[in-house]
Amino acid sequence: MNCSQVGSRRNLAPDPVDALAERLMAGAAVTGALRSTAAPEHRTAVLTALAARYLLAPGVVTASVVGTGQTVRTQLESLTCYVPDLTHVAVHVLDGTPLDRDLVDGLHRTGIGLHVAATAAEAVFGANLVVVTSGADLDTWPTHLPSGALLVNAGGGELPAAMTSAVDGRFVDDLALLNEACPHSRPVEADLRQVVTGERAGRTGADHVLLVDLLTEQRQHGQTQEEDHECRQRTRSSGSS
Repeated sequence: MNCSQVGSRRNLAPDPVDALAERLMAGAAVTGALRSTAAPEHRTAVLTALAARYLLAPGVVTASVVGTGQTVRTQLESLTCYVPDLTHVAVHVLDGTPLDRDLVDGLHRTGIGLHVAATAAEAVFGANLVVVTSGADLDTWPTHLPSGALLVNAGGGELPAAMTSAVDGRFVDDLALLNEACPHSRPVEADLRQVVTGERAGRTGADHVLLVDLLTEQRQHGQTQEEDHECRQRTRSSGSS
């Protein structure tokens, strides 16, 4: 995934987001379809682009990416290649890693504006597509998102309540990975396969703020198993009280 090098937006064949959508339409589950359509290091970014295509409100896209250097780069490349109508992106790199010159030049060639923000709140301000790959810097998160925004939790774990309090609907990438024994405080509307196939509705209001939790990222790093253990411990404690 490197279309930004020559400014060739959506000029890669095959397009992994299209390929993933086709597999889902054919009946494959998200986790299995991902293995055959994207390299491991790109899977989360491909899911992000898929969510953006199907859950963003129509119109111009202004994006924000918050995370560490490598995850920011991978997400930026995917957004540049595979999300139509992207005009501007703001980033906050938590570990201070500078963006690669070829990535910056590629964004410039595609006509996409770039802003490197000093804080997460600054990066997120005004964006209608917000991608979070790490949950650090919590003290500077904004308390609300613009109407119609899509928030993608691509780092695993729950985001701070300040970011999710105004969310109108929550989606996940794959319901099979959902921890039903210890549910999230907000119910799930559908997973991405159901949205892509039309089995369940995606965005039902242009001004709704939607959240997508990418559980595949949690499973990849073993976080889901750890949360399962914590959940069982809490369940035992509450049952004995």
